[in-house]
Amino acid sequence: MKTLVNGNEARAETTLEERNEMERLLVRHTGLSQKQAQRRLMDGVDSVHVATSPEAGFFHMLDFSGLKGRYFDDDLIRSMDGFKIDSERHISTLMRHFNVRFAAGAWAGLDQAQMFKRVTFALPPEDIIEFVERLRAMVAITMDEEALVANDYNLKPAP
Repeated sequence: MKTLVNGNEARAETTLEERNEMERLLVRHTGLSQKQAQRRLMDGVDSVHVATSPEAGFFHMLDFSGLKGRYFDDDLIRSMDGFKIDSERHISTLMRHFNVRFAAGAWAGLDQAQMFKRVTFALPPEDIIEFVERLRAMVAITMDEEALVANDYNLKPAP
């Protein structure tokens, strides 16, 4: 999971054989070409970072702080208060829309402003790939302020 999310940054933590197997799984479960799968493994998921390398246990902490200050299309998600991402609550709402489930980082005493979520990786590889694809789709609807202005959106103040 770490390689799928963090991309090239996590490359040193996997063997060539593991990366090749992950590439084959991506091709088989997503319909990507081999070249597209290689690119996905290099790029990871924009603005999301696996922040842990557990010695024991079956979960990672994902850091969503890279999405802080980004915007999303409010026509897509009507339940948000405004459309600037500035809290773990906004991330949770985005996740619900994409049917992605996490445990909040607050369960471990982390401040909500840190925007951490806990996710299990004790799943079959195809489920992990599906999870990361949903995560990628969730991040894809966000944009920075420059893109927002370029797309001629009217900025709303954060709540």
